[in-house]
Amino acid sequence: MSSEDRFKGKTVVVTGAGGEGATPRNRRAPQAGPARRGTGQVLASEFARMGARVVAVDLIGESAQRTVDLIAKESGDAIAVEANVASTAEVDQIFERAEAAFGRVDIVVNNAGLGSLAAVVDTDDALWQSILDVNLTGPFLISRRALPGMIDAGYGVIVNLISIAGIVGGRTGAAYTASKHGLVGLTQNIAVAYGGQGIRCVGVCPGLIRNEPVCAGPEIAAATENRLSKGHATNFRAGTPEEVTAVVTFLASEAASFINGAIIPVDGGWTAA
Repeated sequence: MSSEDRFKGKTVVVTGAGGEGATPRNRRAPQAGPARRGTGQVLASEFARMGARVVAVDLIGESAQRTVDLIAKESGDAIAVEANVASTAEVDQIFERAEAAFGRVDIVVNNAGLGSLAAVVDTDDALWQSILDVNLTGPFLISRRALPGMIDAGYGVIVNLISIAGIVGGRTGAAYTASKHGLVGLTQNIAVAYGGQGIRCVGVCPGLIRNEPVCAGPEIAAATENRLSKGHATNFRAGTPEEVTAVVTFLASEAASFINGAIIPVDGGWTAA
């Protein structure tokens, strides 16, 4: 089977599939300037190129539609859904749209997330809750809604985009780190609980990824550089959305059928140093 047919006949839900980011404080405001081709957009586009029918989900509907338009230009099959993954009602709408358009959902990629570098004393209640809502409750709600259909089919794959902040404690802020550690636990729990029913759940932990909204702006860049100076591999570099996507599409494919519950760093050796 060629790479273009790897996911033929499969429906893939990708959250955070837009090309623009949003901040925890103003989550519906697109970034100023030209849209960056972030990981979610690359993921959705690559799954479509490999034959999948893609449900591109984003909090910002215009961003999701831009991703779908890019897929359409390459003759791919996709729909855009504007939704907040932290809302049970809106998650239900994602799957209702997906099932109406394409039938059952076979693969879920929980990519939507919010970042923060705030330490504990700088994290107020609203920031804490917003980060956990999107980064941990969102994947839980998406997975909970996807699993019954996967159980009925005896097949399904859930890939959670986590972060190296899920496996180390000092790379980013308190709420973000806590949410990502929680997502590691959720990933492994799903893998154990449903592995016997033909369902796999794996986690991918990117390091610093070029073009991601969390890497933009002088304040974030300065803080990130400070972290990079402490214990990173001597050959450290920022990764690209394409490098993360290559790992995700492999893990979602039948080539990775014996990989379940794994938490895989994609960080150029950062966490190995």
